[in-house]
Amino acid sequence: MSDIVMKQNDRRPYLDCVLQDRDGPVDLTGETVRFVMRSSDGTVVIDQTSTGSAVTVTDSTAGAVRYAWRAGDTATPGAYLAEWELTAGGERETFPNDRPGLEVWIRPEQST
Repeated sequence: MSDIVMKQNDRRPYLDCVLQDRDGPVDLTGETVRFVMRSSDGTVVIDQTSTGSAVTVTDSTAGAVRYAWRAGDTATPGAYLAEWELTAGGERETFPNDRPGLEVWIRPEQST
C-alpha cells in the first residue's frame, strides 16, 4: 500500500510528515530540510528545500514538515519514492530511515 495516492495533475492533499528517529520527533529549529522524489527508475523528479516555497517546516520542535505540490509535480502517473533530508552541522539524516522511502502513487486522470 502506498503512503499517498493522488490523481494525475492534483496538487492536494499536501504531503505532511513528522521527521523522527529512534528518540522521537527531530527538532528542526534553524535547519534546512530537503524533499526529494524519484521515479521508479531512480530519476530525480522533485528536489526542493525549505529555503524555497514548496517545502515548509510547519512545527520546528515537533519535526513537522510539508511539501506543497507544484504545477507539473504530479503530471506523470506512476510509482515514486520520496524522502526528506536534514543536514545539521554538516551531517545528513534521511527520513524515513527505516525503509527505502515514502511510496507515492500518482493515478491517471479519467478521460471525459
